[in-house]
Amino acid sequence: MNRKLSTLLNKLKHSRAFIRIVAGVLLLFTYIILVWLSNSYNKYPVEDWRSDLYADKSGYYIYLPATFIYGFHQQNYPDKIDFRLGNGFGFVDGKLMTKYTCGVAMLNAPFFLAAYQFQDKNTNEPAGFSKLYATSARYAAAFYLLAGCVFLFIFLKRRFKLLPVAVTILLLIFGSNLYHYAFVEPLMSHIYSFALFSLLLLLTDNLWIKPGRAILAGIGLIAGLIVLTRPTNLIFLPVILLLDVNNRAMLGERLRYLSSPVNLFILLVMMLLIFIPQLVYWKFISGNFIFYSYQGEGFTYWANPNFLKVLFSPNNGLFPYTPVFVVILAGIVFMIVKKVRNGWLILSIFLVQLYIVSAWYMFFFGCSFGQRSFSEYLALFSLPVAGLASIIIKKKNLIPGISALILSLYLVFFNLKLSNAYDRCFLGKDWEWARYRQYIIRSGVFPLPAETFEWVNNFEERNTYSTSGVNVTRSDHALSGSFVNVMNETQRYSDGFGIDLTTIATGNIFKIEASMWCLFEQIPQKVSFACSVNNSDSTIYFSSENISAGNKLLADQWICISHTFMVPFIKPEGQLRVYMMSDESQQILNDDFSVRIFSEK
Repeated sequence: MNRKLSTLLNKLKHSRAFIRIVAGVLLLFTYIILVWLSNSYNKYPVEDWRSDLYADKSGYYIYLPATFIYGFHQQNYPDKIDFRLGNGFGFVDGKLMTKYTCGVAMLNAPFFLAAYQFQDKNTNEPAGFSKLYATSARYAAAFYLLAGCVFLFIFLKRRFKLLPVAVTILLLIFGSNLYHYAFVEPLMSHIYSFALFSLLLLLTDNLWIKPGRAILAGIGLIAGLIVLTRPTNLIFLPVILLLDVNNRAMLGERLRYLSSPVNLFILLVMMLLIFIPQLVYWKFISGNFIFYSYQGEGFTYWANPNFLKVLFSPNNGLFPYTPVFVVILAGIVFMIVKKVRNGWLILSIFLVQLYIVSAWYMFFFGCSFGQRSFSEYLALFSLPVAGLASIIIKKKNLIPGISALILSLYLVFFNLKLSNAYDRCFLGKDWEWARYRQYIIRSGVFPLPAETFEWVNNFEERNTYSTSGVNVTRSDHALSGSFVNVMNETQRYSDGFGIDLTTIATGNIFKIEASMWCLFEQIPQKVSFACSVNNSDSTIYFSSENISAGNKLLADQWICISHTFMVPFIKPEGQLRVYMMSDESQQILNDDFSVRIFSEK
């Protein structure tokens, strides 16, 4: 019996069908995990400035509701929808105007149409602009992240063993700002470009292993989509010709193949086909098939590029926010010194991209996390990283191996913590390192000293620093002890926390964590956590956040509501208050209120 079972398992192990089933299950499970992770960041209402459909993201997205719901004329749209979504698009002479190309929208279309089919027809939310459609974009981004990783895995696996390939992909996804644009801002173009870059590398590899016109047509289609997704991605296309070239004879042979009339026709026609919708749209808004839509924006620094700022500025510089690029550049140098194929190709593309970004009128690209224009190029930059990883693993030397592992883990830790601490817009000057230091302190990526003050109130007695106290009452429903704080139609504010900041801190306040256990009669819609700092005649700081952001809300059971206020490093002056406020008629019971204050030391 055991022998038969062993024989069966051995056959299954070598069965292609079985391997495909296992791979499919693993991919599905991974996709579910990625969607779950993405949705953990999906906290904000659609019209919040941090939402998935706001500002630039709405400019990429607007093609979808325009194509399938509203058309391209202003009178069909919800009132002031362009303003409500951060002016990522607008209306000129009654026509829809967006400066962004439609590649991201094309790739999102299947997920948008799925949302359209599942939307609640009785909802008051405008079709195409509800939370459901924002969520569909997260499903799309998770899909293209996974697809990009699969394409890149196959491409790298032909060159390196399994372990260095896996380490490389994990490091580049979780240790770079590609993570931010996959999960935090998934409607920006970068995760889609990453997937397309990875697919183009794989198709190019296939083309030169076994040339064929079907593959060539696919390359033309993907190349066109790469440019349509982000026009400056045009500089990536030379990989079609130059990938793995190591002598003039090979280069000449490839040139002859690609430039033959039939093959060149296939490439150009496929690229043009994917561009037709964009050309038609440009004709509609401008009267011309070719139109420069970035009016008032451009490459104003060709003669004086901002190289140092792009690389090192605390305002979204490449190395301060994505130090994994130190590893990437080390790998490129190693490839060139050891005369490994593609070393000069990768360096050339990096330098051309650096020049293009440095010449743009706004080198920091607005509200970004790091130099986001380099994110998609990680598909190509995986080659030098995998090369270094392969050498370290192959040598089986304990010290270099452990050192590389520690460095990789720290780069991932650094990226995830800094991404969570960053508030999406650098508000300092180009070389204002003090502002960057504030993000480092908030993130905790370096062990910089900080002071903390903690306070807890379970409403059992008059607590030091508690405010109000007029609505504390005995209740059989208390979470702990016998007393609760009550909010209702007449009592809009909870018992709060209040303190003179001069008594607890000497350094600037940068973070306040608050939590309160609540019992709701029904799922709340208009309840917020609030924090304020006031002096005798003015408000120094105020912030409120609807508790639906970041909390799973339930009725008829105690749940912990928490929120972190990222305070802008205010001086320890004035009266601090933290409390909950409600604009609902239901009764809300509160218990076990805690506050933690963080300040510079």
